[in-house]
Amino acid sequence: MRDLGTLGGDNGAAVWLTDNGEVVGDADLPNSPPECQSTSCVHHAFLWRKGVMTDLGTLGSDPCSRAVMMNSRGQIVGSTISICGQGETNAFLWENGGPMVALDTLIPANSGVHLFEGDNINERGEILASGLRNDGCGDRNFCQRLYLLIPGNANDTLGCETADPAPSVARDSRVQGFHSSTIAPQRLPILPSGLGTWRARLAQRYRIPGQPTPRN
Repeated sequence: MRDLGTLGGDNGAAVWLTDNGEVVGDADLPNSPPECQSTSCVHHAFLWRKGVMTDLGTLGSDPCSRAVMMNSRGQIVGSTISICGQGETNAFLWENGGPMVALDTLIPANSGVHLFEGDNINERGEILASGLRNDGCGDRNFCQRLYLLIPGNANDTLGCETADPAPSVARDSRVQGFHSSTIAPQRLPILPSGLGTWRARLAQRYRIPGQPTPRN
């Protein structure tokens, strides 16, 4: 067992380990209030690589942040928190040495969507994020949605890596995304079978260049 350390405080939590031995999670900062209890202490997302822990910072005035997932390209997703110890506030992407960027800034201001947590990022840079539509329902138990952000080719006029989007999947909008690429978020209901449905749709829709069959 190896102690990864913290960012100067008492607590640290490792959330994800990559095949390259890199770790992301969150760790306490020094001088947290003495009454804080673990997750309610002031903590920041971190990247631990080759024995060095890097503070990934936070967004705006949010005092706390947490890294959830990292791919082999060094892209990290997670969330920041406006009141430490409570629910996630803003989803973020961190890459190329930072600083972290709010995923909301990668979608149009009039999209009617707020992304509060980056849940997963794969090797193609596709991000699965949790969010809410600005339709008056702020209850995550009833109105939370999953959004799939897909980096596209700059010459892709459809804003997605497919010319035949499944008609059963609602397209919210085209967005301007990573490195001036196009990203298209997909809205999917959260159901007991939602994850299986999402995987099945991806298997049907997305093809790897040069491969004749869809990739599951």
